Amino acid sequence: MAVTEEGKLHARFYSPRKLSNVLIKMKLPQVSSEYFDLAYFDSIPAFCDFYEEIPLIERSVMCRTESGKVIEISKKTAAELSGAVLKIESDDPFWAKLQEIKHGWNIYWDLYGGDPEKEDGGPVGNWMGIRPVHCRESVALFLNFTYMIDMPEHEQILRDNADQLYDDNKQPVKVEAVLQQMRTARTLQVGLVYPGNGIIGLGGGSAFGSYQQGWFEHYFNAYACSVMFHELGHVMGYGHNSSFTYGPWAEKLMNNFYVNNIKNMPIDSKNYLNSAQNPHRYQ
Repeated sequence: MAVTEEGKLHARFYSPRKLSNVLIKMKLPQVSSEYFDLAYFDSIPAFCDFYEEIPLIERSVMCRTESGKVIEISKKTAAELSGAVLKIESDDPFWAKLQEIKHGWNIYWDLYGGDPEKEDGGPVGNWMGIRPVHCRESVALFLNFTYMIDMPEHEQILRDNADQLYDDNKQPVKVEAVLQQMRTARTLQVGLVYPGNGIIGLGGGSAFGSYQQGWFEHYFNAYACSVMFHELGHVMGYGHNSSFTYGPWAEKLMNNFYVNNIKNMPIDSKNYLNSAQNPHRYQ
């Protein structure tokens, strides 16, 4: 949520779920030390990107402050609104869940040489052209993953299975170290893996990718979910001899915890996106 250089309200909500009952408040230091009501949305749609003129640009307005006072604010220029501070309030339980994400990861997308305009994705090596239907699912996955890493139940399952966490030399990895690795802020370049060469996932460094079925079925398919965690294990720096790829962290603990607890995740159902039925998926 921001005010543009032209004085417009810009609401961007990159989420597979809509958000209901959203109140946007503004604070202008030259007007008041209090926030005042600026805009109300009955709902903000999934993946919204919304622009609208702020009435203050056109005329003076009467606004309600947080203490309940009604004040008149004179017409402002876009430059005068540049110092505005915005905040969001909502009683939607989904918003409360999003606020519980403490360790977010950044993601962006790359074709890795593929061509999404071609029916076969224009594969290059083990990559093919990622399409919006897959990008949206990657947002769902990483919203859930970054929520999951701070769930007390997730931490407990690691502690209950600390003897199953080991590196490529079969040396134990402490639970605290695993949690730190999962909670470390990262930026990932997300792509779509071409399965024609027998590869269904790729990961390491800042690269992360899965085949189409993995993106569509991470909600309920423990095997597809294990592919995701296998590649996340590589992102965390582990190889194939560790617990974090072909081992219990990826193939027993994390994948099953994710699937079994999907009802508690921010994106708790495949039905928000229904990607398997999307006409723009690869056939």
